[in-house]
Amino acid sequence: MRSKDPELARKINDFIDHYYRDHHCVPTQQEVATALNVSQPTILRYLRSMDENKVLSYDGKVTETPEIRKCFTDYFSAPVVGS
Repeated sequence: MRSKDPELARKINDFIDHYYRDHHCVPTQQEVATALNVSQPTILRYLRSMDENKVLSYDGKVTETPEIRKCFTDYFSAPVVGS
């Protein structure tokens, strides 16, 4: 088996972090694959490898990066006085 490209692993991690900040949820494997122009099976192999190397957490469904773990995920709306 070929070794994993560290640059692609970094791009996957960065994409997941940016997507989470923008959408408040993690992207699907297909969304990551489309954004990075690689196949979905490649993304799956990288996610599994990155999980084994403790770069991120992937349980087969949910992907969680260290940056996502830091985020407070309970959002709520509150009226602002004078708006």
